[in-house]
Amino acid sequence: MPNVFILAERRDDGLHPISFELISAGRNLIQDQGGRIDVALLGHEMGGLGEDLLATGVNNVHVVEDPLLAQYTTDAYVSTMELLIGLSNPEIVLIGQTGIGRDLAPRLAFRVKTAVAMDCLDIALDSATATLTVTRPIYGGSILATYRFGQGTKPQIVTIRSKAFEPAERVAESEGKITGHSLDLGPSQIRTKTLEMKWLCFTRRL
Repeated sequence: MPNVFILAERRDDGLHPISFELISAGRNLIQDQGGRIDVALLGHEMGGLGEDLLATGVNNVHVVEDPLLAQYTTDAYVSTMELLIGLSNPEIVLIGQTGIGRDLAPRLAFRVKTAVAMDCLDIALDSATATLTVTRPIYGGSILATYRFGQGTKPQIVTIRSKAFEPAERVAESEGKITGHSLDLGPSQIRTKTLEMKWLCFTRRL
């Protein structure tokens, strides 16, 4: 029974849409396997965002709330995700192919000594071997390539491109739970600091 661990992301005062798309991708993987889906929610002053995730029918939402997580930093997020993965012991970790995911996923894979597949459009699970097959674009998107994780790789970390999956819908009843965790990390261990954030918009002339 494969266990899937997902990183939910915040956007402004709510959740990034990729969070619900990852839950949908995870649900597709375990629907015939009887596994579970756990979600990590990292941040500060998050209100009822944990309940919003729980309403999609996931098994557990691991909430880590701390001022050091108010803005993304590599040091804080990698250390926190390493801790949560150790507690959940998942076979599969799904992260969005976002600005955060591009930075976090390879560093996390190095920290937990595993492999990572980036910018994937589709994923499938071989129930016999418990290995993932992923599809991702190469050569600037002109070709789609298929890769398979080596048998015994754990956890298998994958970043999913936005819009690759439909977002998960709310369920009538949820039997999942929210588990709070504390961050065992001090400000002196954070080597970067966010001074300013700007949004850039690019347009293409057709």
